Amino acid sequence: MQHIEDKQKEIYIENSSWKRSIKNEEQYREYQIWHVEAQETLDKLKQKKGRYRRCNASY
Repeated sequence: MQHIEDKQKEIYIENSSWKRSIKNEEQYREYQIWHVEAQETLDKLKQKKGRYRRCNASY
């Protein structure tokens, strides 16, 4: 579970860094593409975290 949370935190930090570094339209488009991929990864991690919690809640 800690691995999942660490990966989520890493993505949130990278997202913040991306946002601060945008200086023009091209960089913004690159950020948008990256952000969609990052959001998909975050969604998968959230699902894994939920499954992990459900499996361990029954014990």
